Amino acid sequence: MSWEEVQKYFNGGGICFSHEPAYDYRINSAFNEGVPSCVLEIEVSSPTWFTFVISQEDKRIKRDPGYEYLPVMLSVAQPEDDSFHVVFNSTVNGVHPSPDKWTFLQGRDVSLVHKFDAGRYLLVPRILSDKLTDQVPYVLGVIANKEVGTGDVDVSFKTIDSASRVFENFPKFTAELTQTEDVQFQKRPPGAGFPATLSGERLE
Repeated sequence: MSWEEVQKYFNGGGICFSHEPAYDYRINSAFNEGVPSCVLEIEVSSPTWFTFVISQEDKRIKRDPGYEYLPVMLSVAQPEDDSFHVVFNSTVNGVHPSPDKWTFLQGRDVSLVHKFDAGRYLLVPRILSDKLTDQVPYVLGVIANKEVGTGDVDVSFKTIDSASRVFENFPKFTAELTQTEDVQFQKRPPGAGFPATLSGERLE
């Protein structure tokens, strides 16, 4: 394949990471005026590997020739007194998230790979746009080396208030979280050929 053909048919390249075993979940989501339709409230009882991926619509199948990927990022925060503190953000290198840099990447897939110690966390998908009025759909991928929803690892869907300063890149912020009950997601456990489509207020 020539370099010209590579440029024509591919948007980029990457490295494949895998968990063993791998429990794969995909959540239908969207940004509404820059605010994600759901954030993830995560609680783990013992160290657990997670890969989070935010995937935008593939521009190769969009009919709009001017369609471009919007800059996105994943932020992970932990509770601190009556607020949250950002502990790391995704970067250009998925396995090296940063505790003190806010990097929005303009790409189809942006990932964050990290081993989570026991505790509570909040995952907030982010998008960079000051005047974003249209809804921007995306899929939020969650891949873990343990099954979610068994008590050792729990992930709940929440909505977050648009006034939260997490959307202004503040390292410490308050957030009004509300349970959301009807989020559609897919689950593919190890060995399954096809995912099952489910909906609810948490991954299970």
